[in-house]
Amino acid sequence: MSFPTHALVFLLMLLTLGGCTDVAPTGWQAAERVEFSFEGDARGARLALNRQGRGMVVWEQRTGSGQGRIHARAVAIDGAHGTIATLGEGSNSPNFPDVAINNLGHGVAVWTQGDGRHAQVWARTFHANDGWGQGQPVSGAAGPLLARPRAAINDAGELAVVWMQFGAGTYRVFGRHFSPDRGWSAAVRLDQSPHGAALPQVSLDAQGRWMSTWHQHGPAHTLEVWAQQGDTTGARAQPVQMSKDPGALPALALLGDGSTALVWQRNTSPAGTVGLNRFHPEVGWGEPLSVTDTDIALAHEPAVAAWGAQHAVTAWMQTRADRIEVWATHLLDGRPGTPQPLQRGQQGAQRQARIGAADNGTAMGMWTLQAGNARSLWATVWPAGGTPGLPQRLDHSETGTVVESTLGVDADGQALAVWTQGEEGRTRLWVRRMRTR
Repeated sequence: MSFPTHALVFLLMLLTLGGCTDVAPTGWQAAERVEFSFEGDARGARLALNRQGRGMVVWEQRTGSGQGRIHARAVAIDGAHGTIATLGEGSNSPNFPDVAINNLGHGVAVWTQGDGRHAQVWARTFHANDGWGQGQPVSGAAGPLLARPRAAINDAGELAVVWMQFGAGTYRVFGRHFSPDRGWSAAVRLDQSPHGAALPQVSLDAQGRWMSTWHQHGPAHTLEVWAQQGDTTGARAQPVQMSKDPGALPALALLGDGSTALVWQRNTSPAGTVGLNRFHPEVGWGEPLSVTDTDIALAHEPAVAAWGAQHAVTAWMQTRADRIEVWATHLLDGRPGTPQPLQRGQQGAQRQARIGAADNGTAMGMWTLQAGNARSLWATVWPAGGTPGLPQRLDHSETGTVVESTLGVDADGQALAVWTQGEEGRTRLWVRRMRTR
């Protein structure tokens, strides 16, 4: 039986008026290019994703002529990505971008940029309705070497920025904070080490209280993990050393109740584990813990993400025999659960552990798998109360050339995976969306 053309058209109109629309499939969607440059390499990509599934990617684009640019692009779980914006550019190596976004969709991007002799940390704010504001230097006095700025923003529009700055023969950690009522505070040094400090991180809660952490060289020239808390009025507590054991590479996550979970590479003897502590604004720091009862061979580079009011999940890499594996555990009210391996049945070295979690505790882990010279990107879902699922490959590099990766997870467990991979003689930037509804 056949239908006249006009009858088919009328039927389609009825279906459309009745609200029948295409439903996007759940699971991982097809990979999408983030940048569309015809020259140079994308590198240093950073992703911020809020709990509503709206995010921002920033990255550095190096051109064949030696010019550098800092780009940004709004991204979203539903695929409503924005256009590419150029935040900073020049021949004097704008680099080290970072980005933060709040629950209203407003954000801030930071990076370093100089004139060939001196550099500054620059910042530009993003308004969900008005777009990007004007860039401005925020590091105070310019210095010969600045690196690794990190930023945080809360729903009130307050900002916190930390960075590394070279002086007196070593790197130091500095910070600065912004309030819409008071403007920018003075840039102040946070560490107190005469031997050097590096790799700061920062968070900012709804009351404008910031937390910064870093590692520094102690008197015995071993690395130590320190943290400091303050607020946007300029008040600061004394820095606190997290553990008497040597430690490095701290990472922090702001929990829903305003407390902060801090994890780090805890270099206990004879091997090492992942250190854990929690800060409550009313009572301060607790006692440092380890995520396992015994040392793990060379546990290193932990990541952490919050879920719910008082919980978090952490992932890390650890060496067992001749393998590097990715493991994770939940931190329930500040106490570690039972560690679980995220990779199942994979041969090769797992690196770049990434983690995120939904409000119900369902976690997503992501890592790169190195087999010989090939590097591919994988992810798995760890259901709340269950065990991690089978890994799924995310990249589509024929030669396995994934370079960097970053992950964001929203309140419903939906995710954005962003990575760079080599192809056709260039390094390009890609994003892939995972939908649960």
